[in-house]
Amino acid sequence: QTPAGAADISKKGRRPTTPLKPAGTCTAAMRGLVIPVVAALAGQASPVSKVVTMLKELQQKVIADGAKEQREFDAYSSFCKTQAAETQHTIKNGLAEQEDLEAIIDKANSDITKQSTKIEEHGGEVSAAESDLKKATAERHKENEVFRGEEANLMDTIN
Repeated sequence: QTPAGAADISKKGRRPTTPLKPAGTCTAAMRGLVIPVVAALAGQASPVSKVVTMLKELQQKVIADGAKEQREFDAYSSFCKTQAAETQHTIKNGLAEQEDLEAIIDKANSDITKQSTKIEEHGGEVSAAESDLKKATAERHKENEVFRGEEANLMDTIN
């Protein structure tokens, strides 16, 4: 039997085809070649089996690396979540403290305004008191001069 294509090739003037043998039939020469090759391959790993072995080893390494990376990622993710929570807490406390400090500053500014007004009032009172003191001192000097004059007169009269 020849395949349909083989008959067409031979008709066109090309080389004649040999009929195909059914599978499983080998000539003695073919068996002589195949058996040593199979025996040699049985003692050595075939390139395909080497590639399969290398792929399995690579797969195990990738799985191990993936597990290690996942552990590291989980640890880093946990760290990030903790840091984010601490940062949010710090911000919340900072905003509350800021509000408290702003209230203290506003009260201090109000106190400064009140005390400045009192200082101005007392400054006027101090100026008036200093003026009165100067007048009283001048008057006491005059009275002292009058007294000393009268005292000198009396001392002269007594002596």
